[in-house]
Amino acid sequence: MHQAPRAARRWGDKMAPDAGEEGRLESADLRAPLRQAIGKREQIASRLADQKAAAERAQQHLDAATVALASLKDRVTAGSSLAADQLAAQLRSGIVEVEAIETPDPPAFDQARRAVEVAQRARDQLNREAEATGRELQQQQHRVGAAVLDVVRGEILAIGRAVAALDHAADELRSNLAQAGRITANLATRYGWRTAGIFTTTPREAMHYTPPAQPPAATVDWQSFIGRLFDDAAAELE
Repeated sequence: MHQAPRAARRWGDKMAPDAGEEGRLESADLRAPLRQAIGKREQIASRLADQKAAAERAQQHLDAATVALASLKDRVTAGSSLAADQLAAQLRSGIVEVEAIETPDPPAFDQARRAVEVAQRARDQLNREAEATGRELQQQQHRVGAAVLDVVRGEILAIGRAVAALDHAADELRSNLAQAGRITANLATRYGWRTAGIFTTTPREAMHYTPPAQPPAATVDWQSFIGRLFDDAAAELE
């Protein structure tokens, strides 16, 4: 892992400015709010599906009422034309007293028009309800996203803690190597040791560690993990 300069890596030596937030991320059950947020989102989504279905049925009912009104209009127009033809024929025959001519029932037409108006209002109301629930679903999705982010931050913090622990262990091991170098150098004359041969390549490189020019590839698929969390609060970091 690519290491930061030694001074920067010792962040654990003093209280971090966001220690309270880190304490929350480490101690809280971050998956519980995510499970609740996902559950509520599913409830809202189910309600939205029912409302959309109701709105679709309302549209179908409106279409049927509109067709019925149009058909009645056609009958009214046809009836008026027929009545006009009948009246013209009577007048041509010289009849002075015109007999009553049957005309379409106006109340039936008004009732059909009223049915269209009611169906349209019902359709509009259901559409407004669905739109409001759609906005509610979008807001809940944002809450799910916030809960997902908390889980991800917790995992990132855990990795950071592990890195800090490894860095601390590496510092201790380098201190042991440095002490070994001093002690063996002091004893070299007494025992006739060749100091140049005491430290082989591996401990020498460990003593003077420098990050590799190309860090190792990441082993975690964060995008997949985050995507799975949006649907499954129990998804694990792999």
